[in-house]
Amino acid sequence: MEPEDLEPLGAMNSSPKTTRPAAPARLAVTDIEVNSYSDFDRVTLTMSGDGEPGWFADYVPSPVHGSTGQPVKVKGAAFLNVSIDGTVFPADVGAEASAPERVNGAGKSSPVAEVVNADTSGGRTQVVIGLNSRAPFSVVTVQDPTRVVIDIAR
Repeated sequence: MEPEDLEPLGAMNSSPKTTRPAAPARLAVTDIEVNSYSDFDRVTLTMSGDGEPGWFADYVPSPVHGSTGQPVKVKGAAFLNVSIDGTVFPADVGAEASAPERVNGAGKSSPVAEVVNADTSGGRTQVVIGLNSRAPFSVVTVQDPTRVVIDIAR
């Protein structure tokens, strides 16, 4: 299957989404990628460490850092806040790389304006996806390597 023929993972809608792992995890977000396909954009959060992450994703009117309450500066007109549970700093799991703080969207026609790796604190990592407009989305966890994949409709 060619990349432009890929289908989104999971059912897309604008409702909040969550999953909880069966056992505690110790993971670090080590990479963030944004890729564009014909019908959707994909934000991939790659993780290193052990276990399966839990997560919660929902639209927020104005994103704020979960640990400080200070505003998160992110490009866009709509904001998808993704909280990933079971996380630590990359050095805590022996990872040499840490995820970038900011990643641009996939171009002018992309629904994604910017992704911000906002905070890791108290076992939770916060990632804010700035969108050009509110759109249906899906979130799934995939393995080998462990990734949280957020697909956003065009």
